Amino acid sequence: MDPNHFDTLTRALTSAHSRRGALATALAGVLATLGADHIAAKKKACPPCKKRKTGKCKGTLPDGAGCKGGTCQGGKCVAQCANRRKDGSESDVDCGGTCPRCLNGRTCSNRADCASALCSNGMCQACTASPECGTDTSGPCSCSQPATGGPKVCTGTAVPPTVQSCDACPTGGTICLVGGLPGTFNCFKPCGVP
Repeated sequence: MDPNHFDTLTRALTSAHSRRGALATALAGVLATLGADHIAAKKKACPPCKKRKTGKCKGTLPDGAGCKGGTCQGGKCVAQCANRRKDGSESDVDCGGTCPRCLNGRTCSNRADCASALCSNGMCQACTASPECGTDTSGPCSCSQPATGGPKVCTGTAVPPTVQSCDACPTGGTICLVGGLPGTFNCFKPCGVP
């Protein structure tokens, strides 16, 4: 406390006037001074003291508390396709519908829900022969073994041109197959992709 304010308080308390009135006046002055000092200190400690968005949220409902297209979990916004729930258009937890295609063994509504492009009896499955792949808008689908290994997939149309490496295939779900010439590869869309 400033020494001048202390002296003023002491004089007010020891004067011949009413001690209640003097005390009230002195305390009001001290509190006003302390309040002004506190505000000044706060301004110095935190320039410019603006509220910032922290990305935190409250609640668990989709689109709640600013989590557009996702949910609030543990105080953080989580994208719908990564929230460990079956919600929105998903056919299974975090896959199918508008989310990435589901792996084999997961629930599906149609071939577009599955990475294998084969939905049989409500389950994503690897194909064993081309007839089970059926057709899509571009024509017959083929049961193909990806050049990178893994289960067989129903493939539709080729994405030209022939490439020298599977890494050259467009990202976003194309299937890389061994080409007709040694050392070449073809990129195919899974069945059900226009």
